[in-house]
Amino acid sequence: MPAPDCQRTVEVEIPSAEVEREYGRIARDLQKKARLPGFRPGKAPLSLVQQRFAGRIREEVLDSMLPAYLRSAFERENLEPVSRPAIEDLHFHPGEPIRFKARIEVVPPFELGEYRKLKIAAPESPASNQDEAVDKAIEQLRQSKTTTEEVTDPEARAGKGLVAVVSSDQTIEGAASTTHADKLPIRVGAEETLPEFSAGLEGAAVGDVRHVVVHYPADFGSTEIAGKTVNFELRVLALQRELTPAMDDTLAKEFLDAADVADLRAKLGQSIAAERQRQRAAEEREQVAQQLIKMHDFPVPEALVEEQVQRRLEREARRLAAQGVDPAQVDWGQARPAVRESSSDAVKLGLILERIATAEGVAASDEEIEQELERWAERLHQPLETVRQRLTASGTLAALRADIRQDKTLDYLLGVAARDAAPEPQPTP
Repeated sequence: MPAPDCQRTVEVEIPSAEVEREYGRIARDLQKKARLPGFRPGKAPLSLVQQRFAGRIREEVLDSMLPAYLRSAFERENLEPVSRPAIEDLHFHPGEPIRFKARIEVVPPFELGEYRKLKIAAPESPASNQDEAVDKAIEQLRQSKTTTEEVTDPEARAGKGLVAVVSSDQTIEGAASTTHADKLPIRVGAEETLPEFSAGLEGAAVGDVRHVVVHYPADFGSTEIAGKTVNFELRVLALQRELTPAMDDTLAKEFLDAADVADLRAKLGQSIAAERQRQRAAEEREQVAQQLIKMHDFPVPEALVEEQVQRRLEREARRLAAQGVDPAQVDWGQARPAVRESSSDAVKLGLILERIATAEGVAASDEEIEQELERWAERLHQPLETVRQRLTASGTLAALRADIRQDKTLDYLLGVAARDAAPEPQPTP
């Protein structure tokens, strides 16, 4: 239900003389085209046309006259509706003025807070050592090239560093049925492997059958086994050894078009630094956004929230469809409440930023609009003019201009905000 502070009701009256003039014009236009029994086309008496088509004439009069008088009433009251007008108490009788009320939603008045005094907190922990981050990235790349080879020695036993390929029969305590899975690779002794599995497979050879009991905690990720005891019968089908190559110049050339290891480290360092900068910029923008939302207390028009919710749900449906997921299989009703909460904050932030942009004279230049249109054309693989016409016709171009204006306003606020000093990185022990 719309908040009372966002609702306005406007009373409108259209003079009877203007109503009669428009009524007569529409009736005469219909007379020229009317086909009534006993009369040649366009020759039926006007009075008969008015009688036969009274309902249609009435609708066309309202469609013709209401929009213009509504606009005049909104301008007179200095109102900017954000919802379609709901017409109430319509009075329309022959020889009388048309009278009605229009109920609309508007952006409620609010005073801007001290937005020039925002404060950006330093990150909770300083960025980790750059060399250490590069080392981790190098190790991840190295691990991505890991291969396995079969361990054929009949005396070989599963231990740390080996992969046991098993078939599994899983029984949840108290359940009558058993779930079977085949060819499951288990890295014995690895960090990601449950200790019960590593212990149960320690020393196992191909063909061995091991029984493992796992007591899963109540907060385990799978609700099917969370808080339950599960019995596993594991049959070892094969043993494998993982082979991870050293990071040398030959391997380095397979990543990021690097010339050698030194070049790969340099490129990874640049990428990590850029990603940290992007993350920090996103964190700072979020801090500014949250402070602005908390600083301003006013209700948000329901029409704008619903519009934002619908836009986000449609965008999510397109994303799922692109991934091969049928959007019709999604329970959108269940998703809507969470989307609505974030949409309300997004609408409020947009209204605040628009007010600040006006106060500070921030605007989207034609050059910036053109650059964004060029990016759209490149993404859509369409001619620039085709994209321009499409966005203009759909009203998206105006939204694009507003988005650029809001982004520039956020940049302005980031520029004037006070910043806490960042803590010094701690040396690695």
